[in-house]
Amino acid sequence: MNESNSNEIAVQQDTSISKSQSQSMDMAQQLFQSLQSSDGTALSADEMGKRLDIQLTLLDRLREEEFRTAKNAAKAAMPTITKRGAIEVKGSIRSRFSKLEDIQEICDPILRQFGLSIDFDVGCTDQGRAICVPVVTHTNGFVERGVAFHLPPDNSGSKSPVQAVMSSISQAKRHQYIATWNLRQIGSDDDGQGLMKRVAPPAGFDAEGIRAEGEKQALGGIDSYLNWYKSQSNMVRGWLVDEGHHADFKAKASS
Repeated sequence: MNESNSNEIAVQQDTSISKSQSQSMDMAQQLFQSLQSSDGTALSADEMGKRLDIQLTLLDRLREEEFRTAKNAAKAAMPTITKRGAIEVKGSIRSRFSKLEDIQEICDPILRQFGLSIDFDVGCTDQGRAICVPVVTHTNGFVERGVAFHLPPDNSGSKSPVQAVMSSISQAKRHQYIATWNLRQIGSDDDGQGLMKRVAPPAGFDAEGIRAEGEKQALGGIDSYLNWYKSQSNMVRGWLVDEGHHADFKAKASS
């Protein structure tokens, strides 16, 4: 996603938020008016209850509409995620995957831009299978619960029973992130040994200038670097994470 598209989405979201806030205020005013009779006489408890139920239903629909608009906009703003994780068996790379920390590093700031957040209800069945349910929340109070994801314990390596379940929960979160936000991934191998394929930055992308500025900010300390990082576009943040610069700069800024 280029800079102009990112800015355009941000402007559209600001307009959408302003419109939704105006609609919410109008609805609140209508709710107040609906609880009063036209001639000023007191409404019966039964009539007031009916009117309140109708207005609250309309408010719920408005919140859901605002949530759907924000969720679709957030999906459109998500950059491509590079698969930097690798599963190795006896020194041979069998497959690659997107690391959960990479996904969170890139996606969470975008979600906040659209008033969204994602949490997970996790647990374990009596049979020892990990359970993970994504819970997406909007700042207007609307909550969407996703479908529960069940995984068997990850008994690879020499994990303890608890570690096996926690490893499965981590994998479930990663898969739920990818499914919920329809994330595009690159970097899978065809033979387990190939190099990850990266999407080339668009023409005019000043990779060297961005890297140099990131290093400069890192020298100023962690607060300086993180403030600069958060001010960058989605594309720049994704590039910094994919290339490994973000982790390097954070380590340098914290030293």
